[in-house]
Amino acid sequence: MIPQWACFYSKLIWFLNLKSHEHKTVGVAKAFEEAELWGDSIGLAGTVGGEPFKQSITESLKERWEWADAAAIRYANLSRSAFVYNFLMSAVAVVTGLLVLIVGDKSNEPFFKASFAGAEIAILASILFVAWIGNKNRWHEKWLACRSIAEILRPSRLPFMTGGAPYRSSSLSGDSAADRQEEWQAWYIRASLREIPLPNGGITDSELRKSVEISIKEELGGQYNYHKCNQIKLDTAYHNLECFSVSMLFSEILVDTVYIALYLVDYGCRADQLECITETKFSKDFKPYATFFAGALPAIGAALFGIRAIGDFKSSARLSERMLVRILELRERHDDVLENPSRIRLRELNARTTMVMADDTLVWNMIFSERELTAGP
Repeated sequence: MIPQWACFYSKLIWFLNLKSHEHKTVGVAKAFEEAELWGDSIGLAGTVGGEPFKQSITESLKERWEWADAAAIRYANLSRSAFVYNFLMSAVAVVTGLLVLIVGDKSNEPFFKASFAGAEIAILASILFVAWIGNKNRWHEKWLACRSIAEILRPSRLPFMTGGAPYRSSSLSGDSAADRQEEWQAWYIRASLREIPLPNGGITDSELRKSVEISIKEELGGQYNYHKCNQIKLDTAYHNLECFSVSMLFSEILVDTVYIALYLVDYGCRADQLECITETKFSKDFKPYATFFAGALPAIGAALFGIRAIGDFKSSARLSERMLVRILELRERHDDVLENPSRIRLRELNARTTMVMADDTLVWNMIFSERELTAGP
C-alpha cells in the first residue's frame, strides 16, 4: 500500500499544469491502457508462429512488461514524492518555528514556544524518516531498474511479429562496478527472451507490411504521444516552479517595503529626525509579521527552487524533445520499408528502433542516477 505522501509528486505536477490544455494525467492505469495496444502485435505473432508462440510472447514479454512498468511507476512515485515531501516539509519546519512570533497568547509565551518547537522537531523527524525508509527500501534504485527493464522489453516484441529475434544490446552490461550492479537486469531480460520458442509458420509480404504498420501504431505512435505530453507537462512545471519561487522573493521585498513605509509614517522621513526615533504603534505592531515573512517566504521559495533543480524537469523535457525528433526519423524509415518490405530491411529497422529506445533509457538513467534521496534538502 502506498502512503498518502507518496502522491506528492503527481499532485504537484497536476497542480503546476492546471492551466495547460495539453496536460494529461499519467498514472498506473496508463500502463494497462498501453498494454492493450499489444493486441495487434501479439495477434500477428500468433498468425505467423502459431498459438504456442503467441502464448509464450504474452507470458514472457507482455505480462513481464506490465509488471516492470507498473513497478517503475510505483517506485517513481515513492522516490519522487519523497524528495518533494522533504523539500516542502523543510519549508514547513521553518514556518512552524516562526509562527510563535504571530500566534499565541503573550501571557503564556513559554508554552507556545515549546509547542511550536515540538512541532518543528516532529516535522524534521518525519524528513529523516522518509529519507531513511526510502534508502532502506531502495526506492530510487528499484525505480531506475524497473524502468530500464520495461523500456527494453517493450520494443523487444517487434521482431517476433515476423518470427525474428530481438536485437541484443549491451547497454545494460559491462565491466564497471555500476554495470555489474545492473547485470541482473540484463539477465532478466535475456531469460525472458530465451523462454520464447521458435515460430512455426511462413512470412509473406502481407505480414511484413502489417508488421511495419503495427510498429508505427503501437511503438512509434505510443512513444511519440508520451514524449509530446511529457515535454509540455515538464516544461510547464519547470516554468511555474520558477515563477512561484521568484514570487516568494518579490513578496518578501513587498513585505519589507511595507514595513519601511510604516516606519517612515510613524517617525517621519526628515533626516534630522531619524536619530531620535522611538518606536510607535504601526511599525511596532507589524514588526512580528515582517520578521515572520522575512524567514518564511525565502524558505518556501528555496524549497520550490530545490524541487525544480532536483526534479530535473528541464533535462527530462529536453530528453523528450530529442526523442520526438528521433521517433520522426524512425517513422520515415518505417514508411520506406512499408513501400518495399523485406525481412532483412525489417530486421535492420527493428534493430534500429530497439537501439534508439535503449539509448533513450541510457541517457535517462544517467540523468536520474545521481538524484538519490537524502535528508538534507
